[in-house]
Amino acid sequence: MSGALDLPERPSIDLRRFDWPGPVAKAFGQDWVNPIVAIMGPQGGGKTTTCCMKGINAAARMTRCRDGVRRSKGLVVRDTDDRLYRSAVASWLSLVPKTAGDWEGGQGRPAKHTVRWQRPGEQIIELEVNFIAIGDQTAEDVMRGFEFSWLWINEGDRVAEDVLTYGVGRGLRYPAKSMLMPGEPEPSLMTMIDLNAPDVDSWFYSRFVENAQPGHKLYRQPGGRTPQAENLMNLPGGAEYYGQQVRLNASRPDWIRRMVDNEFGFSRDGEPVYPEFSDLQHVAPAPFEFLPHVPVVIGLDAGLHPAAVFTQTTPKGQVRVPAAIAPGRMGPTRFLEIMQRFIAERVPSNCRLMAYADPSSDTGADKKGGEYTWLETMMIGLQIPITPAPSNEPSIRIDAVRQPLTTLIDGQPGFLLSPSCKVLRRGFNSKYCFVRVRGVNGDTYRDTPDKTDESHAHDALQYACLGTRGRYGVIRNDRPGYAGAPARTVVPQMRVKL
Repeated sequence: MSGALDLPERPSIDLRRFDWPGPVAKAFGQDWVNPIVAIMGPQGGGKTTTCCMKGINAAARMTRCRDGVRRSKGLVVRDTDDRLYRSAVASWLSLVPKTAGDWEGGQGRPAKHTVRWQRPGEQIIELEVNFIAIGDQTAEDVMRGFEFSWLWINEGDRVAEDVLTYGVGRGLRYPAKSMLMPGEPEPSLMTMIDLNAPDVDSWFYSRFVENAQPGHKLYRQPGGRTPQAENLMNLPGGAEYYGQQVRLNASRPDWIRRMVDNEFGFSRDGEPVYPEFSDLQHVAPAPFEFLPHVPVVIGLDAGLHPAAVFTQTTPKGQVRVPAAIAPGRMGPTRFLEIMQRFIAERVPSNCRLMAYADPSSDTGADKKGGEYTWLETMMIGLQIPITPAPSNEPSIRIDAVRQPLTTLIDGQPGFLLSPSCKVLRRGFNSKYCFVRVRGVNGDTYRDTPDKTDESHAHDALQYACLGTRGRYGVIRNDRPGYAGAPARTVVPQMRVKL
């Protein structure tokens, strides 16, 4: 925004000096296409100040009223009064002091700040900002009667989803259509949310990440310990600010993960199997397809909840996961039909296919009676070589995935997951975990991951990675195809005549 708040007998506040905390915050602040935008970042990332500036810019963009004034009302919502004043109100008043406009309310009550300014050569802009806390009330009760132009949900993961639902429903109520200048474009909906990384159980994760809704856009700032961290120029000590936070909270890796590294929170029920996983680093920005002419290795988990994970290893050694199938409870025949259709529709015909399955899937059939095992049923139906994975030892299987997670190849992650693989992503982000066992001498964790909806897909991923690398390759930490690693080709032998 250009120009200054300039009222007679009021202080002039030049907002042209405002610097966006970083490129992600700037992109969020200048997004006028998506009606619902969110900025998620580490503590100290400048998110609330960025939202204040976006609200001011929204006022300057408002459609003129018939008298030429650009009028707008903003509604700022938080869970409690004390948090509202410590966060959103404090940031707002750091940009626009009370004396720059008319301030009403506060001290445990809803507050309102009305400011007017005029940009050089342009009409007057009038902005009314209302600050309210939900408290013990419902979102419907608090918002009933409010008519506003834009909505800001401060620390969105701390409020109920209904705040967004009812808020969107009451947006664009001001100015009334009869007040607007005829012939000019009508204003568009603008709702913004700021927050630290929430747990995967939150409504925000479901609505913005796992099942991203139309018109929703999430902007994720880099972690505080990365070279790309934002707002360092405004933090005491610069980059050292986050270093100190990490040292002082070394006993709280879950807090560091969310508040410093901007990663989704751990499950409260256990310890994640892959704490090395970074959603920012290991998940691609957008879904990707299979690479042509690159072999596809499928991991298969059998049982009542079968799963298949499709992997490709690039010539340099990066493990890519473009797709996964975890349809829930079903028998082998139905699962086979889903696999056949998927391979025919999605996997390039020039990709060689092979698979590694749960070793236990090759047992249990009455072979003298002519029965096929689960593995043999898949192999005959898919017409591809399938062999039992080299081991079912949990530690070896987990290491087969952990190794590419902790590898960088030419500055790129050694493991890349497509965001379309929702079950795998949710498991990585904490739902695939070692169960916490509480005892008189403190908490301990089981040696094997808990059996959950996410565990079946993760078992399949482990079989694919273990099969690709081989048991001794995992022990030696070989990286197939990576420069300097011993060349190794795994060719499964057909076990049933097709």
